[in-house]
Amino acid sequence: MIYSSIVLYRTDRDMLKTILDCVLNSIIDKTFIVDNSPTDELKSFVLQYPSSKIEYIYGQGNVGYGAGHNIAIRKSIADEAKYHIVLNPDIKFEPNVIDSLRAFMDKYPNAGYVIPRTYGVDGKLRPICKRLPYPMDIFGSRFLQSRFAKKKTDKYHLSSINEDDEIRNVPILSGCFMFMRVETLKKVGLFDERYFMYFEDFDLLRRIHKVAWNVYYPKVSIIHEYNGEHKKDKKILKIGIVNGIRYFNKWGWFFDSYRKKVNRHIFDPENIIK
Repeated sequence: MIYSSIVLYRTDRDMLKTILDCVLNSIIDKTFIVDNSPTDELKSFVLQYPSSKIEYIYGQGNVGYGAGHNIAIRKSIADEAKYHIVLNPDIKFEPNVIDSLRAFMDKYPNAGYVIPRTYGVDGKLRPICKRLPYPMDIFGSRFLQSRFAKKKTDKYHLSSINEDDEIRNVPILSGCFMFMRVETLKKVGLFDERYFMYFEDFDLLRRIHKVAWNVYYPKVSIIHEYNGEHKKDKKILKIGIVNGIRYFNKWGWFFDSYRKKVNRHIFDPENIIK
């Protein structure tokens, strides 16, 4: 079985309709709509879809992005689902995407996570492949305007891999569409709920990469609307900074032997999956 989850917070209804249509037209068996909004006004909209494939969850409060998805992932584990997909509400995909990703994961049991090539609504390729971050990768491009900072940012985003057609094992990938093997999640744990929003995906992907492959699969693609809220809203920017600090406090700011080892071997031929 394939389960998925979408966490809402005052989500635009047109956006929600788009992702629900994508889900219901695919082979996903069940989707949990975890609503962190102040009221359940979106419930009536969700329940317009008379489907056993949709379960609406409300009442937990605004517990955060990762904690919201954990509610659903625990249900996937309890129901013995094989795969769980964490979906941003601003995602759009064709039905064949899920078929292709399931076929890939079924064929390669070493894969713990996979994401397709990702485009913006403008048709531009999204840089979803990344190395394990250094502090400068995260904070440099935002606060420092220099050639050195730009060079570090370009290196961080692994542009050559994003543009390549090879299927690869990459340490960090975007968290907008997380197709994950439930058995892998049982090994490494769920989202760390200390991250309210941002960096919870980096933290989980780092743990997955220690025991399985994180796979960039450019044979199919999705669209991610992505409006860069953290760059526009000072409150959300502050949340991002706090959680970035929390990430480096946990894994290491400048002394991180695992990061050094993994980043050194990103381009090794054995990371190309045939």
